[in-house]
Amino acid sequence: MNERERFSRLMAYEPIDRLPVLALEPYEETALARWRQEGLPADADVVDFLGMARLIHVPVSLGPSPAFECRVLSDDGEYIVQTTNLGATVRCRKDNPSMFYGYIDHPIKTRTDWEAYKERLPIPTSDQLPAGWDQALIARLAASGNPVGICPFPFFFRFGFYTMGMARFLTAFHDEPEMMHDMFAHYGAYVAATIHPVLDRLPLDYAVFCDD
Repeated sequence: MNERERFSRLMAYEPIDRLPVLALEPYEETALARWRQEGLPADADVVDFLGMARLIHVPVSLGPSPAFECRVLSDDGEYIVQTTNLGATVRCRKDNPSMFYGYIDHPIKTRTDWEAYKERLPIPTSDQLPAGWDQALIARLAASGNPVGICPFPFFFRFGFYTMGMARFLTAFHDEPEMMHDMFAHYGAYVAATIHPVLDRLPLDYAVFCDD
């Protein structure tokens, strides 16, 4: 029984030989650095070293296209201020760049900003596979011995939070409900149209929606 079979049987409430151990999100660099001090070999893959199962995320980008340019705006030696692929400006520690320590600016402040942002979320009108996909990739994923699935990120809440800022996003539900309906409807259609050709060609074992 491989990891994919074990996972599928577990999800169907069928008997398995042992429970799979899975990590849904990447490991923080600070955690990896500490683990290496505590015995993790420098060149070891964490999943393999710990004997865990591996989730295979289908490589589909659901962010803006084209993405915003990621640029470092300032660096004081401890913190950097940079732009993200979603168009936000964030502050993060140099020794832990994946953790943000404050959002400074956001690309969507007005309805006009949202209308411009929508141009970066073009809804496909055919069953064309996403860029970089071909039959060889589909065959390789279909033959995987690990569970294969999709993880749309960011999804509704985080997309709004990352592009508008928390306070602006939450108050917009009251102040600008029409814009919020349009934002969720458009982004939902964009995600659905992008992944639909994949779902038609590749059976998936799981979907992870990481959202607040």
